[in-house]
Formats: sequence, C-alpha cells, structure tokens
Amino acid sequence: MKKIITIFTLLTLLLLPFACGTTKSLSDYRLLMDRNVCKKMRGDVLFYAIFVDTKSTKTFNEDDVRNCVDTLNYAAKWLEAQAKIAYIPLKIKVSFMKNIRAIPKDLPYKTLKETVASIDPETGGNGITNINKWADDVCKLAGAKMDNKSNPGDTLPVISNPKGTERLIAKLRDEYKVESVCLFFILNSMAKEDGAIVMNIGSNTDIEYVITSYNTASMYAFCAMEEFGAIDFFSMQQSSANAKLAQTNFPADVMVNPFKKLSALKVSPFTQYMIGWTNYVDKQYEPLFFPTKASSSNINMR
Repeated sequence: MKKIITIFTLLTLLLLPFACGTTKSLSDYRLLMDRNVCKKMRGDVLFYAIFVDTKSTKTFNEDDVRNCVDTLNYAAKWLEAQAKIAYIPLKIKVSFMKNIRAIPKDLPYKTLKETVASIDPETGGNGITNINKWADDVCKLAGAKMDNKSNPGDTLPVISNPKGTERLIAKLRDEYKVESVCLFFILNSMAKEDGAIVMNIGSNTDIEYVITSYNTASMYAFCAMEEFGAIDFFSMQQSSANAKLAQTNFPADVMVNPFKKLSALKVSPFTQYMIGWTNYVDKQYEPLFFPTKASSSNINMR
C-alpha cells in the first residue's frame, strides 16, 4: 500500500494528537510557508541523507547507498531545471555520511507501518514525540561518527536546549555554507510496506525532516518541496474540492501524484508560489489555500 504522511506541528492552528487528546485545525496553508529550516527553495540548498538500518528493513550495502544517492541527485537536478525555467537561482548540494554506510537504529515502533499508524490522531498516543526522539537519537549517533579530531565522539555544536536534529542542522549549515537543509532519513525498501513521513512542517520548535523507504526521484522531490511549503494534494481526500481543483488544473504537478516518473512531472504555478518562486497566484486557485472539510486532517494515508 502506498503511504505518505505529512506531520504538521504548528501548535496553534493544526490538528495534532496530544497525550491529553486535544486537537486543533489548520486554517490556511500559507501559514506553512517560509518556516523552519526550509523557507524558500532558492539559492543554496543542501539535501543531506542519513541511511538507517532497522530490524524491519533490509540492511544497506554499498550498492544500495550508491543507488539512493544517485536517485537523490537526479531529483536535485530536476528541481534545479524546474527552477531555471521559472528564472529562479537554485543550487542543490547532495551529501551523506561518508565514513559509515548506515546508522543502526530501530524505529520507535516494530515496523514502518506501525510507526506510521502511531501518528493517527484517532488513536492518540505519543507517536509524534517518539518519532522526533528517534530522529534526535539518530542524529546524535551520526554526530559521533563525523570526523573531528579536537572533539572525538561528539562533533555537533553546543546550542541552547539542544536536540540531536538541531545540532546536526547547525553543523551542516556551517560546513556546507547553506541556510536551508532538507534532512532525509532513508530506510532500505521492503517493497510491501514502503512509506514516507514528512515531519514538523510549519513548526518553529522542531526541525522538519523526512523518513522514507521510497527510493524514487519523484518521492524525494515531493518530500523536499513539502518541507519548503508545497501542499500535498496526493494524500488528501481525493473527493475533496481542493484535490479535484488541483487534479483538474495541475495534473502533471509532482505534488498531485509523486508516483509518476519525474520526467513526466513539473512544478505548477501554484506550487511555485508555495515554495517561494513567485509572488503571484491566479485568483481561481485561491480556494486551495484553505483546507476543505474533507482534507483538513494533518495526517493522510493512501
């Protein structure tokens, strides 16, 4: 089953599962723009991959890593080409840990499917908290493997209220001289249980990142663009007014269907607005800014 989950954490306006069971709803997708570590998709951007081995996924070998990096590079080049068409300067650097193949760290739940299910607001629980802790732990393990002769064992910068993801992002920004960092935690595909989670979109307190076992250029581009504010039309209720409007007017937009080949897709004028490539939106598309009742949940499955 194809699954994509987008996790929003704009606490005052978004539907979220809390331990106490309270929820709030998103009122305007534009509130997700220009936030977190991926504000506008322009200038110098870093795609950084951390490969993670878990008990429920295949172990990475050298060929697996090389294949994922090549695919991520293809997605980056495609995005640069789309930006060039829109007269937007964009240079995407793709990198990953060179001195270790993968970080061994089991998911917070037994399988990717169970991890995805833990975020369902109807079930309650601590899914978001547990997944964010998992990401922090992976980043701390990654930091311990990065070369730094003056401080062996922990190379991440010291910051106030440190979390592993924040410290890693601070290091990557400094090392690669970029402002925007798309952080990908990549799992080795199990085919039958592939999924993707985009965490913390819209938050100014928790770092946004992607967990995915899909190794396709379309999915990498789709997830990266979501981090920059693009709306996921694929995962929302397909009978909703928003989904129908997007399908009718932007059938080739990657945000409408990330399971097509990337060569057949493009970045529509509306999505260009959401990721900071233009300041204009045709008035007929303005309803897309406001979630319809059928698509207002922050967690969508297919």
